[in-house]
Amino acid sequence: MLGFPAGKCCERFVGFCILAAWLLSAVVPCAGEEPSRPRFRFATGASCPPQLKSVSHPDSLDDSNILYPERLSSAYTIVLPGVLGTTPYNTKLLDTLQNSDTAIEYFDWTEGVPFYKRRGLWQNKHNCQCALEVANRIAGYKQAYPDRPVHLFALSAGAGIACEALTMLPMGCQADSVILLGPALSPGYDMKEALKGTRNGIDSYQSVMDIPVLVGLTTIVGTIDGQHSPAVGAVGFVTERSPRLRQHFYNPKMIVQGHYGGHFGWTAPKFVEQNLLPIMQQAEDSLDQDSHVRTAGHSQ
Repeated sequence: MLGFPAGKCCERFVGFCILAAWLLSAVVPCAGEEPSRPRFRFATGASCPPQLKSVSHPDSLDDSNILYPERLSSAYTIVLPGVLGTTPYNTKLLDTLQNSDTAIEYFDWTEGVPFYKRRGLWQNKHNCQCALEVANRIAGYKQAYPDRPVHLFALSAGAGIACEALTMLPMGCQADSVILLGPALSPGYDMKEALKGTRNGIDSYQSVMDIPVLVGLTTIVGTIDGQHSPAVGAVGFVTERSPRLRQHFYNPKMIVQGHYGGHFGWTAPKFVEQNLLPIMQQAEDSLDQDSHVRTAGHSQ
């Protein structure tokens, strides 16, 4: 195959599928679009309608779709896929996460939704409702296990759902670690409100080599928040310079971890084990330490 690994051919095929899907989305109106509202809006922390902006009374956590529910007393991890939904790359990430002591929920926000209705945040009522449901899941878990961590993973366009969900969390409720992998958000997306929904900030992983998907494709058909520009996953955030927003750019050393710089390399098992699982562990250690301090304070 011209000297390329078989995995690269598969990667190109999946990339072509994304291109076809998002090109279709560019010529069909978004779900919930209103004629009086411009189709593409500059994204802000208030991308979803006000009536869908917060969880006031979280539901009890339903564990029917959770892998390893017996681990809920240890930790809870939500994984949001990209616009293609379930792919071998998402499955690879889930398989690697099984090695950590956490219950895992794969929240497929694309399930049952045609490709052309998977873009947009303000315009797409389905995406806003999914973000609200993710926020409800986080709040429900924290209500049941206030001293245990919640981890949130979002791949590509799933970053839009994740960041909106963080803005919808009730006061005093936060995710403990948030990891964005090749986020298909516009560089101008306002992260201030999303950061308030995190205890330890957000880690965003980006690659300047992700040109086909997060430069060419998003410029032509738009990012998940409706901007025609290169995406954060290629060029980084430009609106927020907070130490709580940690931007990690691809470097060639990651090749030995199975990541060759493309859009799908962030789920390589060795990369996840050596870079992402430690972030989860640090968040858990920090939460445990704070819990011990509070317990000691109450006993005095």
